[in-house]
Amino acid sequence: MSGFAIAVALGLPLGLFIGWYETLAEVLDLLLELFRNTAPLALLQVFVLVLGMGEMSKVSMVVYSCIWPVVLNTVSGMRHAIRC
Repeated sequence: MSGFAIAVALGLPLGLFIGWYETLAEVLDLLLELFRNTAPLALLQVFVLVLGMGEMSKVSMVVYSCIWPVVLNTVSGMRHAIRC
């Protein structure tokens, strides 16, 4: 739950900011898609190597897994809300 809470706390403002500014969304679109398409389980070894076997690597893995859907859905929601 803490990983998801961190992902929402970081992803929601980031998604609102990116969704509000159209030029920023165009610039960051490729980077967001690159990170979104990277499988979190493929990065498991990197998280363990950098952060160790403790709780920090597990929470970071959940944050990485959850932040991209939060950011991308918030950006999509902002784009649709602005158009209406």
